[in-house]
Amino acid sequence: MIGGSYVAGAEITNLNLIRDLHQQGYGVLVVVNGWNDGDFIKRLSQYEIPYRSIKLGFIYITKPLWTLDSLIHYPKAIFQLQKILKKFNPDFIFHASYRSFLMSYPLIRGYKNIYREHNNPTINNKNYKLYHFLEKRITYFICPSETVKQTLLNFSIPLTKIQVIPSPIDPEFTRFNFRIDDSRREVTNVGIIGQIHSEKGFDFLFNELVKVKNDFKLFIYGNDTNDYAKSLKENLPKEILDKVKWMGYVKNRLEIYQHLDIVIFPSLSESFGRIIIEAGAFGIPTIASDISCFKEIIKHGETGLMFKLTDTSELTSYLEQLLSNDLKRKKMGENARTYVLNNFTSQKCTEKFEVLLKY
Repeated sequence: MIGGSYVAGAEITNLNLIRDLHQQGYGVLVVVNGWNDGDFIKRLSQYEIPYRSIKLGFIYITKPLWTLDSLIHYPKAIFQLQKILKKFNPDFIFHASYRSFLMSYPLIRGYKNIYREHNNPTINNKNYKLYHFLEKRITYFICPSETVKQTLLNFSIPLTKIQVIPSPIDPEFTRFNFRIDDSRREVTNVGIIGQIHSEKGFDFLFNELVKVKNDFKLFIYGNDTNDYAKSLKENLPKEILDKVKWMGYVKNRLEIYQHLDIVIFPSLSESFGRIIIEAGAFGIPTIASDISCFKEIIKHGETGLMFKLTDTSELTSYLEQLLSNDLKRKKMGENARTYVLNNFTSQKCTEKFEVLLKY
């Protein structure tokens, strides 16, 4: 059962898995969130993957209208799901969210259930209770990194139930080199991609960029309509005001990377780092913070550079290095592309998932 209300990182990962299994002959039926913008369903239809749309919601304490809507549709959703299970009779049920598992549990407790933990859950009493409940009832847990695996172990989930399967790049990223020839550019293009909030490192980023002496253009891709983003715009240092361009949310990620030479990923916390492998597939080196999950997918000095969060001035130094040395930047990008294509293709990640289906 997949969310699919809209398509972002987790949904891209799940779509890759669904497509691969379907194309390899597995019987796949996707249960899609009935509240959606149509994009997820459109992509399923492109691959001729069968699906059913059900309004199986959740109980939200802080969102009473959502909860009311969920409760109104819950009886019908359970009836529809019961019919699907009886007709399809799955060997495994894959869950992209604990919410779908909890809401459908009365019907699925007799099946083998696989749960993908896309995020790195906070360790607190609430989550201890949640994962204690899940551990007794989930057959396998999938997570994108050793970092998340350690968190699941901290929740007392047995090692034998956990499988690390990275989030793969889309096949479109592997087929061609979409990079536009940058030899005629007058200035190097630097990009930041993703959600715009404090956990992404913006609170120190601009203060470091002010120190950069080499010329550059900074393109920020992400929804910039929230209050935090508006505050960043209003308080942008005047020294880099003309260098920063806010691009808003861009759905087609292939278009984003065509125009970039360097990617910066200064997050304080992540569960994986899809932006890093996507940039690498385009031959673009990433300058990222030294959080643990990034250390799993960047070879420092070879495929990218990692600065210490305890010494953010390193970000300035590393950016200066790549801005002033085209050969180093391009060589690092080539290394990143090779590394990504050898380790993070959809095929390789699906093969790891298939191992679980054989037990």
